[in-house]
Amino acid sequence: MGYIQTLVITCIIVLNLSSEIASTTTTKSTGAPPRLRENDPTVESIKVKEGSKLKLRCRALGNPRPYTVWYKDGERLKTRNNDRLKVNKNSLLITQPREEDSGQYSCHRENQFGEAWKNYTLIVKNEKPIVDKNVDCEKVGPPQFKDKGELNEWIARPSQASVDFKCSVCGSPEPNITWYVGDRQINSAVSGGKYKVKRKISLVVEGLTKKDATEYTCVAQNEHGFINHTFELKVIDRVLTKPVIHGPVNQTVTYMDDVKFECKVVMSDLQPHIQWLKHYQVNGSFENENEDPYVHIIQV
Repeated sequence: MGYIQTLVITCIIVLNLSSEIASTTTTKSTGAPPRLRENDPTVESIKVKEGSKLKLRCRALGNPRPYTVWYKDGERLKTRNNDRLKVNKNSLLITQPREEDSGQYSCHRENQFGEAWKNYTLIVKNEKPIVDKNVDCEKVGPPQFKDKGELNEWIARPSQASVDFKCSVCGSPEPNITWYVGDRQINSAVSGGKYKVKRKISLVVEGLTKKDATEYTCVAQNEHGFINHTFELKVIDRVLTKPVIHGPVNQTVTYMDDVKFECKVVMSDLQPHIQWLKHYQVNGSFENENEDPYVHIIQV
């Protein structure tokens, strides 16, 4: 008759640049942590027009059924006394969305066995009517905007994305276009770098950070006069989520037999670092008086 030895093994996943830690231990054997349904991405970007109907879905499986909390820009979403926001079992409904509804939305599904996150970057655009459809670009005079419908005053983009400001103008003689970031003029003759001017009418800013959230202005001028337009850029931080892992699972083996534990990283926003820990007892307890576990690091 063989002897049975009980071990407690923990797999810890640590993300660089983040203090978040996701862990699973072999001591829990019932129930299942929340997980998003197959083919549901963890991050989505959505653009809608003001006044439309919008539903952000957050479908997750788990046992017991996960509890749901919605966040906007890192803060818990307040739906009380707001008739336009309604939280259902698997979705957030936004009726008549407005520009101020733009931002980073996060759905947190949690039960006692774990958690799952789904993130949305929402951009609500105020579609203004296009005017001056019959602009006469051959007429001698000051510059004119070809399409005022593309001159949004307010633009939102997620961090690390890019933005393309367009300033389509015409006039006779042909106007010269100058771009400004705040009060600083951009040198369109310099290639590469943070700012790229394309065919004079377009300014591209790549790798957006919070520092890029400011005003951008195009000025078109010829000998008969000038026109200008200012864009306000808002950069929305993306919320990093904990990694999704599978395993390890409980195993029972006879004395001197081999055993293999697997800890698979299913999804992670950043490159994970994996540690294996072996728990041990002191005076019959796996934890000290501060509830910190007794562990040996067996792999780094």
